[in-house]
Amino acid sequence: MSSGGTQGLDFDLIDGDANPSLYAECIRIARALRDSGAKTIGFWPAAANVAVPPLAIQLAMALSQLVRAKVAFIDANVFMPALPVTGGADDASGSIFDIKYIHDHLALVIPKWVGEVGAGVPQLKAMIASNRERFRYMLVDLTGFDEIGDQLNAVDLLDGTVIVGLAGKTRETELLRVQFQLPEDRNLGVVLVGGRSLEAGEP
Repeated sequence: MSSGGTQGLDFDLIDGDANPSLYAECIRIARALRDSGAKTIGFWPAAANVAVPPLAIQLAMALSQLVRAKVAFIDANVFMPALPVTGGADDASGSIFDIKYIHDHLALVIPKWVGEVGAGVPQLKAMIASNRERFRYMLVDLTGFDEIGDQLNAVDLLDGTVIVGLAGKTRETELLRVQFQLPEDRNLGVVLVGGRSLEAGEP
């Protein structure tokens, strides 16, 4: 598994030769996401100390290899983006997002600039609608939407949402707080990140 170009990221894509156990775990979770039938998938951190991009981008890479099709990671909170903004120019599309490929079938969808509060949901809606044919899957970072009260509006745009926590650090009450807010039919379960493995399941 080639690490590809990882411009703008402060971590490398997992290499199957260098770290076979972690790569296998990413493929296992990617397979579960594929089998869920969801095409647009949110990742909602259970606490402020949970970083979504390192997990979701690895899973997007695993999905792209599993299905041999294009997959996007969307840094959706334009008011508080997780990745560095691209500084791209405005264009006729009116989209705040740039699409940058970092591997053959893996794209990062990143804000060109920091947007206004409340701009995330309409921009996300437009991005999903205009790229359903381009990307087989779109994995969406929902970090920060709860801070502006837009989390359920964002979740409503997606086929399903994964709750993300840290193994041994995120409390069960934090996981349940998010779970209770998710519509039952949109809840794809929990991924706990920590140590040398990823664990998927229910809180």
